[in-house]
Parts: sequence; C-alpha cells; structure tokens
Amino acid sequence: MELAGCANEGNMSHRNAKRMVYRYNGDPNSEEVETDLDGEVAIPQFGEIIRRKDKDWKVVHVLEHAPVADAPEQMPMVWIFLTD
Repeated sequence: MELAGCANEGNMSHRNAKRMVYRYNGDPNSEEVETDLDGEVAIPQFGEIIRRKDKDWKVVHVLEHAPVADAPEQMPMVWIFLTD
C-alpha cells in the first residue's frame, strides 16, 4: 500500500506534464522532443508564430494525444508541425 501511495504522489506532482514533439517543414528526421514536467509550456495554436532554433516558425498543425485509459502514467503527447 505504501508503494502505491508513493506512485500516486509522483503522478500528482506532474499531473500537467506533457511531451511536445516539434516537426519542421514536414521532415520527420527534424523532430525535436521536449518534456514539460510542470505544464508550464503553452501549446501553440494554428497560425501562431513561434521562435525555435533562432528562427521564426509558423504553426501549421497541432495534434494532441491523451494517454490511454489503462495506462494513465503515460504523458500526453503534443505534435506541433511548423513551417518557415
């Protein structure tokens, strides 16, 4: 029982955590993955201009995936497709 309590405490501290995948100009080899453990990074919206790699990029698509119900310990994933 104590072990389960510890696991729950860990999940509570990172309940807003998410993994963000940035893809540049449709190239899957260009993907960058960042983990936002505290949920502090805002998810950009379609058409928004964001700064990455010392350059301005336009958000052309955002795809969000929540963890499956039987694996709640997984982090939500957010794919952000950018073009220059």
